[in-house]
Amino acid sequence: MRDGFRPGPLGSLLPLALLAPLVLPTLNPLAAQSVTSEEFTFERDGVLGTSLRLTVAARTGHEAQKLEADVLAEIERVGRIVSTWEADGELARAVASHEPTVVSPELAELIAACDEWRVRSGNAFHPGVATLTGLWAAAAKRDAAPAAAMLAPVVARLREAPWSFDPATRTLAIPPGVTLTVDAIAKGFVLERAAAIRRGRHAEVRVLEIGGDVRVRGTDERAIAIADPRAAADNAAPLATVFLRDAAIATSGSYARGFDVAGAHRSHVLDPRSGQPCDAVLSATVIARDAASADALATILCVLGPIDGIALVDSIDGAAGLVVARDGTIAASRAWAAFVAPRRPEHDETPEPDGAPPAASPWPDGFAFTVQLELRDPNAGGGSRRGGYRRPYVAVWIETPSGEAVRTLALWIERTKWLPDLRRWYRLHRGRNDRIDAMSRATRRPGSYELAWNGLDDDGRAIEPGEYVVAIEAAREHGTYQIMRQRVSVGRAAFTYALDGNAEFAGASVSFGARAAK
Repeated sequence: MRDGFRPGPLGSLLPLALLAPLVLPTLNPLAAQSVTSEEFTFERDGVLGTSLRLTVAARTGHEAQKLEADVLAEIERVGRIVSTWEADGELARAVASHEPTVVSPELAELIAACDEWRVRSGNAFHPGVATLTGLWAAAAKRDAAPAAAMLAPVVARLREAPWSFDPATRTLAIPPGVTLTVDAIAKGFVLERAAAIRRGRHAEVRVLEIGGDVRVRGTDERAIAIADPRAAADNAAPLATVFLRDAAIATSGSYARGFDVAGAHRSHVLDPRSGQPCDAVLSATVIARDAASADALATILCVLGPIDGIALVDSIDGAAGLVVARDGTIAASRAWAAFVAPRRPEHDETPEPDGAPPAASPWPDGFAFTVQLELRDPNAGGGSRRGGYRRPYVAVWIETPSGEAVRTLALWIERTKWLPDLRRWYRLHRGRNDRIDAMSRATRRPGSYELAWNGLDDDGRAIEPGEYVVAIEAAREHGTYQIMRQRVSVGRAAFTYALDGNAEFAGASVSFGARAAK
C-alpha cells in the first residue's frame, strides 16, 4: 500500500496510524522445519515510516539476528532505489534530472509494473496522482475542496503515461514539472524483495509484515487477520481471518488517514480519473502471489469500487479480494472463500468456552473506552537510524484498585521467555499464553497505537460500573523499565486523561465517551 510509505534511511520517516501487526505460525513452529531449526521473531518501529514484524527460521539466535540484519539492509537498499521522498533516492534523481536516464534493474522492474497496472486498471492506478494529493492537502489547510477548474487540467494530464520508458534499454524519461508517487506499490515491492533474503540453506524468512502488508513464505500455513475498518483499534476483533501459504496480502483504506475538508473526512485514496477522493470504500484487501501486486491491487480496488474492482481481481490468477463499502456492504471475489475455509483442527488453538458466550458490552449506547499510546523514538535525538528501532516489550491491561487482573488489552513481546521483564503484568497473569496473529490493515504510523476495551473481563463477563486502573507497562532488553497507571471511574460520565510520557512513551491517553464516527 501507499499509506505512509517514506523510503530512505530506515526510521527517518513518519506517518500513518493504527495497529500492532503481530505474527505467529498457525502450525507448530517446528513442524515443517528440521529438528535443528526454530523460529525467531523481531519487531521494530520506524521502518519505511511504519512498523515491522519479522519471523525467521534459523538454527540459532545469532544466525536469526544476522538474517534480520540482512533483511533490514535489503529494505534500506531497495527503499532508496524507489524513493521519491529522499533527494538521494534513485527515482527522485530521475525525476529531478529532466533527462533520459538508464535506471537500475530494480527500478526498471518497478516502472514496468506501474505501467502494467496503469493499463490494466484503466488509469485507476497512476503515479501522477501525487499532483492531486498536493491539491487536496492544500484544500484541507484552507478547509475548502479544490475547485473543479483546479482539478480538470490535472485529470486531463493523468489520462496519459507519466513518463516514457524503454524496458529494453532501461531508459526512463520524465518530463519537467511532473510530480510522481509510487507509494501505491513501493512498499509491496520492497517487501517482496526483502522477504526473499536468506542465509545459506537453514536461515530464511517465514513471515515479513511491514505496516499491514504481509508476505508469507514457505509451505507452513499462516493465519492472517484482517482489520475491521469500522473498529480499527489494534486489539479489536478482526473482520476476517485468512490462511496463506507462500502468498502476500495487503489492505488499503480511507479509515487510516485522509483529508478533513469542510467538515467532512475525505479518503486519502484519490481517483486519477476524476480527481475526487474514493470515499465509497472503507477498505480493500487483496491476496496475491507477490506483495507488489497485492499492494497495487488494494489501492486499485479502493478506486474502482466493489463491482469493477472485484471483476479485475477475478481476472488475475492466484488473486482474491474483499471490499468493505462505506454503507456496510461487503463484496468478495470468487476465490476469496478458498482462503477463509473453516479452520482445521491444527489451527484451532482457542479452547471451547466454559458456559455462556461473551456478554454484551456494559457501556452506554454509542460509548467507547480507548487507550492511545505513542512510543518514543529512541533515534529522535539524532543517533543511529538504520533499521528503525526495536519496540520495547509492552503490556496494557485493566485491573481493580486492589490489584486484581480484569482484562489484558495488549501484550507485545517477541518471545515468552521475556515475559518476566514485564514485572507487574507477569505477576498478575503468570501462566497465561496469549496467541498472537498477524494482521493486514492500512498502514500505521510508527509507534502509534490505539486499544479498545469493551467492558468485558478476560473471561467474557461484563464488568460492574466503578473504579478501575489502566496500567501501561514497558521494558526494554538491556534498557529501562517503565509503568504508567491511571485510575478511572466508569459509569455514564465521559472522561479523558492525558498521561505524561517517560523514557519509553512519548505520551498516552485514556478516554471514555461517545464513539468517534468513521
